Amino acid sequence: MYPNRKTCLQMMDHYDMLPNIKDHSILVADLAIIIGCELNKTGSELDLDLIEAAALLHDITKTESLKTGEDHSKSGGKLLRALGYQRIAAIVEQHVLPDKIEENVSEEEVVCYADKRTLHDKIVTLNERFEYLLERYGKDEKSIVFVNETRLKLLIIEKRIIDNSTFSEFNINNIIV
Repeated sequence: MYPNRKTCLQMMDHYDMLPNIKDHSILVADLAIIIGCELNKTGSELDLDLIEAAALLHDITKTESLKTGEDHSKSGGKLLRALGYQRIAAIVEQHVLPDKIEENVSEEEVVCYADKRTLHDKIVTLNERFEYLLERYGKDEKSIVFVNETRLKLLIIEKRIIDNSTFSEFNINNIIV
């Protein structure tokens, strides 16, 4: 059993999520649900309740992390584990970059992909998002390599989503939430 949308929104407020981060998380969840539904139409068996809760809570500790400098995916996972949400925690810990690419598109990949397609409060292409990430975080060689490696993995995930859903290369980049 996962927290529903109302409970997730209450958790966002309880943990003082900044309004812009909350708006971003809601859009990520809406996009992730659309993607999950399209994958399920063609035979995937993704848990849409899990996707929604994990997407809503993927940045649950980001506000605090902006102050402390800690890795918000790790601190978010730790918080959610402490609250008893083990499966959501595992997805939150991988929303920056999944540990591995599964045989079938996983809930982790859907949430990560939806997050990377959402820049603040707008849905953008992967190229637009990664141009932003390079501009914002590409301050040294290590960061640039990480962003570029992440881009390559996300392009693989995107292709797998297209290949296993009703999306085409055109309409996946024109999703409206």
